[in-house]
Amino acid sequence: MSKSTIRTLIISVCLLTLAVVVFGVTAYQASNQGHKLEDQLAALAASRAQENSYYRLQNIAENTTDDREVVRSYFLENESSSIDFLNHLETLAPEMGLSFETRELSKVTEAETNSHWIKTSFDFSGSKEQINNFIKVLENLPYTSRLTKVDLKKGEGRIWQAEVTMQVRLLHYDG
Repeated sequence: MSKSTIRTLIISVCLLTLAVVVFGVTAYQASNQGHKLEDQLAALAASRAQENSYYRLQNIAENTTDDREVVRSYFLENESSSIDFLNHLETLAPEMGLSFETRELSKVTEAETNSHWIKTSFDFSGSKEQINNFIKVLENLPYTSRLTKVDLKKGEGRIWQAEVTMQVRLLHYDG
């Protein structure tokens, strides 16, 4: 082989080696960039999912405002609102023809659920029908409540006396 052929061959082999090295480095870089792109796409998808979840929760919060207010109305807001509740009962009883007297007002904590209740005991008297109607009203008050004791006693003539103990759930506890 001639000198120029050998030189051309050596230059060709060097160029071929250089081309293979450049191609290998380019392929490695493309693969590395592809993995970075996949990681960035996964992070973007997670970020979008979190953003969509935030917007859904925000919409739920806005759309359920009325429902939450209705549910809140079934509870006494706090301990001090029990006075308003008792005033309501003391106004309602005479409107139904009953004499009404509050005997006790206290806080009770249910041990099993750690829920807080206002316990109130009161006496009222009137005709048997008036008392039964008032007890029905107490049972159907728009609060989370329960009658824990109802005692009826016949008084003089057509007068009946009732002793009632009831509990109304507190939404917030002040103590």
